[in-house]
Amino acid sequence: MRPKPRAQASMARKFFVLRTALLVLVATCSAPAFASLSKALHLVPPCHQYSSSHGATPADCGVSPHVSANGHACAKAREIGWSGMHDCARRGSAATPAALSARLRFTFSPDPQCTKVYSTFLKETLVDNARVVSGRLLLFAAVASQDSPVPADLRNLVSDELDTAQVYGVDIHHWRAGACRAPSANDVMFGFPLAHLDDLAERGASFVDLQAVVLPYDQYKRANDTLYLPASNLHENPGYAYNGKGVLFSRTMRVSLHDTSAVHLDAVHSDCEWAAEAEPEAKDTKYLRHVRMQSDILTKFWGRPMYIKGWVLLPHGWHDRPSARFPLILYHDHYAGMFNVGSGFESRVQKRGSLEDEYAYYLYRNWTSPHGEFADLKFRSLLVTVQHANPFYDNSYAINSANIGPYGDAIVYEFLPFVEREFRGIGSSWARAVTGGSTGGWEALSSILAYPNVYGGSWAFCPDPVNFRSFGLVDIYSFPSAYYYASTLRTVAIPEERDYRGNIHTTFEQSNHREAALGMHARSSSQFDVWQAVFGPIGEDGYPAAMYDKCTGIIDRDIADAWKAYDLTDWIRRNETLREELRGRVTVAAGMSDSFYLNDAVYAMQQELGNDPVKFVFGEQNGRGMEHCWFGNARGSLDIGRLSTVERLAPDMLDHFLRMAPSSADTTSWRY
Repeated sequence: MRPKPRAQASMARKFFVLRTALLVLVATCSAPAFASLSKALHLVPPCHQYSSSHGATPADCGVSPHVSANGHACAKAREIGWSGMHDCARRGSAATPAALSARLRFTFSPDPQCTKVYSTFLKETLVDNARVVSGRLLLFAAVASQDSPVPADLRNLVSDELDTAQVYGVDIHHWRAGACRAPSANDVMFGFPLAHLDDLAERGASFVDLQAVVLPYDQYKRANDTLYLPASNLHENPGYAYNGKGVLFSRTMRVSLHDTSAVHLDAVHSDCEWAAEAEPEAKDTKYLRHVRMQSDILTKFWGRPMYIKGWVLLPHGWHDRPSARFPLILYHDHYAGMFNVGSGFESRVQKRGSLEDEYAYYLYRNWTSPHGEFADLKFRSLLVTVQHANPFYDNSYAINSANIGPYGDAIVYEFLPFVEREFRGIGSSWARAVTGGSTGGWEALSSILAYPNVYGGSWAFCPDPVNFRSFGLVDIYSFPSAYYYASTLRTVAIPEERDYRGNIHTTFEQSNHREAALGMHARSSSQFDVWQAVFGPIGEDGYPAAMYDKCTGIIDRDIADAWKAYDLTDWIRRNETLREELRGRVTVAAGMSDSFYLNDAVYAMQQELGNDPVKFVFGEQNGRGMEHCWFGNARGSLDIGRLSTVERLAPDMLDHFLRMAPSSADTTSWRY
């Protein structure tokens, strides 16, 4: 993490003074005068309200600064006192002839060689083979100097880092290949971190690198609605959906902001060479087996074939002992195209000096040897990862939800029985453990809460918020806004990420505005949007109902109350029978300086529940709180803790299996 400079801290103090003054001014100034003053001071982030029909046609809330598509959120912001933070009306005047926004022209021209690929992934969006697409048009921009090298690709330069590049996004509908498109007054091109295209010149930039990306949406016909969402396969790749299979992108072009000529960006390129019609089979080895199964449960929900995939690591001796049956350890994490538990699993060191490779080989030696650590323990098991990318994210959170579907049931009642049949699992709850970190940590805990008779034990590390009174630093049940602390005279931005020294990395508002630029209606393939999809109900338009307004941060109290169904602390607190069942079966661990303040939710859970039924562990070394994601190691770095997860957990899991096993259970065939 990059420490926060002292100068920046000083600027932050001045920033809050100016904001306080603006809050006083708003009571007496007209909306246009206030907007002009805010813009001059560069204090107003992008904030366009939007509505749509099936998420297809965004509308600007700028007709009136007090009217918005989500129920007068702009007026509510002013009522509470956040109007100084948000220009809810569309900001800025018409573009001048030399302005970048007036010069841009976009086309897309799919490579004819990729037609078969597009027909596979975009068949619902193509009209009579005329190559018509609906989706999200993204414009990536990076400030440049005249003589610096032109980057080949800008897509991965947008982040929550201080030196992030710029991105603008607008929804597109039935856009025909070759048809020229220019930004119009009807487009709401949401920008991050700057609001509008022409703000780049106002910040003193002379040259910018530009790249256009067309992210196509598929049409999904669920039982009661039709949605336009990124195809699930787009989330089966490193990074965001806009890096995925079949996405179109232009070459990077350097542009002078002082020029007046038109700028034409043609999204003609794609990664079609690796977007084959059928995904190639992952390579099995003696110990690693890739599995892929169609889920009847999810296929029914989504109205098209949906699959669950995973990796199974077979223990030493599995091939030679056909009568042996084995316990199963399920590891939850984000989607990965390879086996990704801890360090991974490699038969040799791929790169000398690489900590990842050294530990991957270390696991291989121990796991496959008749003399390694697992032999000393006499502990052999199946180690399984599950992959459940979906139209919203690379991970479903392994639970039943209104928006994403019954993934919890699909994993428990389809995937696990399939794996245990194929690879001789014991198939009893005492012989199943679930673990993971971060998103996987939340899944490890929620899985045993939802299915206490399926899993025998849970080890949850650095979990996503387990108590929504500490959703990061936001109490969703009492705060009026997810973006600001506020009093009558002062507002303070709520941090979202830090380092162990407390230096702020980004805020809730900034992270959410980045997501809004990438995709409206929870379609950004990003963290806050998937939480809206998993924890929230379905909205009137069929998309996830927002717990807070993406623009203003104003919390919808009814939606926040609906999130209680996924508040894991509340889940345990209101179910005494479950509490009894979980006793001695659950461990939750978090670093004391978790980068995303996730330890605060674990503290809140401990405060409400005490130390029963959950065992809590908090990480620090030499007085320094451990950041995200701490995997419970008493010594060594965060990386070493993650890379050695399997070896460190094995003794605890073995003891747990033996303690949970009934007297008639097989506790011998897998102990060698």
